[in-house]
Amino acid sequence: MQSVAGKGESLSGAGPSLAIVAGVCTALLAAIAVVYAQTLGFSFVYLDDPRYVLGNPVVPDGLTLRGVAWAFTDSFDGNWFPITWTSHMLDVEIFGVDPAGHHATNVALHAANTLLLLAVLRRLSGDFWPSAFVAMIFALHPIHVESVAWIAERKNLLSTFFGLLAIGAYERFARRREGRWLWASTVLLAFSLMSKPMFVTLPFVVLLLDYWPLRRWPGERVSRLLAEKLPLFALSLVSCLVTLSAQSGAGAMLAGQRLGLLHRVLNAALGYAEYLQRTLWPRDLVALYPHPYLPSAGGVPPTATELLAALVALAAVSAGVWVLRRHRYPVVGWLWFLGTLVPVIGIVQVGQQGFADRYGYVPQVGLCIMAAWGGSDLLRRVRPQAVRTWLAAGAFALGVPLAFAAHAQAAHWREPASPFDRALAVYSGNHFMRLGLAGALRRAGRPDEAAGHYTILLATNPGSSRAENGLGMIFQDRGDNAEAVTHFERALEIDPDNGLVLANLGRSLRALGRNAEALEAFRRALEFRPNSKRLRRDLASLEP
Repeated sequence: MQSVAGKGESLSGAGPSLAIVAGVCTALLAAIAVVYAQTLGFSFVYLDDPRYVLGNPVVPDGLTLRGVAWAFTDSFDGNWFPITWTSHMLDVEIFGVDPAGHHATNVALHAANTLLLLAVLRRLSGDFWPSAFVAMIFALHPIHVESVAWIAERKNLLSTFFGLLAIGAYERFARRREGRWLWASTVLLAFSLMSKPMFVTLPFVVLLLDYWPLRRWPGERVSRLLAEKLPLFALSLVSCLVTLSAQSGAGAMLAGQRLGLLHRVLNAALGYAEYLQRTLWPRDLVALYPHPYLPSAGGVPPTATELLAALVALAAVSAGVWVLRRHRYPVVGWLWFLGTLVPVIGIVQVGQQGFADRYGYVPQVGLCIMAAWGGSDLLRRVRPQAVRTWLAAGAFALGVPLAFAAHAQAAHWREPASPFDRALAVYSGNHFMRLGLAGALRRAGRPDEAAGHYTILLATNPGSSRAENGLGMIFQDRGDNAEAVTHFERALEIDPDNGLVLANLGRSLRALGRNAEALEAFRRALEFRPNSKRLRRDLASLEP
């Protein structure tokens, strides 16, 4: 690997030739193909894919003006990301509902992100080999499989694609001081946020890059550096407000409302430690890890020892970064990791996950920056040249076991129920994933199997309102609304303010002719799901 001099010098005094750069890029693309070509034979999975593609009210029609207008004006399923919806529509227009084409698009985007990351880091630092090492880890790390093999995670890939382009445009602005590049960066950030609001931290990321490797401060006043980024900050603020409104309106933040600030902070500390650990040792990866303080999802609170270990690990790395702060890149890498995880670390809790592999797609880059440029600095001290070369080759050889592990991990996304089966194989007490599997089986026309999973849930977790609701929906599907009402009422005894259960109860009551009770149920449900168009139609069907 090359030195970190900030001027692009290599260890031998010259940068790599164009042929070497092309060879590295080709090798990265080939490795990605080896790991992910298998996904072209995979199905859609029951986890989110139906809502995003197959069962979406608009996407299956392909790319239409009506569809694009819907994408920009509707916060369907609690999400406003019009670029992602448009991408799925385009896939349907080209490939229909054949999952192979949708998977191919995901793989192509991951490959593009890999090469973009290599190009952006090289442009920023002038160092090719550390940049190539980061790109290799990014391309092949098993924690990124979820973002590539899961069609519904197109949003993560698109957000990263435009986010990296925004960073690249910012680098041009920082070098040339031409305002058009700053505006280009702002527009690209808007596209990133309209794909998924993960990159709301980008203004802070480019501030870090001003410190290293651009080294704009302390040479320039921080106030000036902040002022020039006001358009980026404004975009991020608007995106945060839109996201919170959409998620709140869909009831996605109800789980977080049941968590106190202390539990959210403790989970954040655990989450940071988990992402660090899974970067170093990626094992037992699954689609959803239940929040440790949400027993309804199957979460198990950590022991005092586990909490202490997490805090000690984070403190130890932070202390090491402080000791090495004169090199700058440890500070930037560590703060990149910590900062880009802030939107999804659980301080503002959305959903029932404690953490998720997909959330590490961008943050892990910070850890890789620390490793790559740290390794480069160490190699500079090694003599003779031959030993240095072998050590560098050994670092890149890490790609081989990572590729094997990623290939094996991708196989857990092959069939519609594969993510659920994998999660339950790793931890059978994962209530959230068992609920997801039961719901998927019900929608797939396999009610008896679904009922079996709901029964297991109620045996192990009698306070599961969602399991009672699921059984109620099975009876509702069968037309046995009297039995369905019994289960919905049990669910409401456990969770009286559940808008979904109230809506289901109202529909069964309406089917039984108990219209006054149904009307009251719909009105209460609308208090918790104010953006639900279906609920408004239900209400209109009964109101005089």
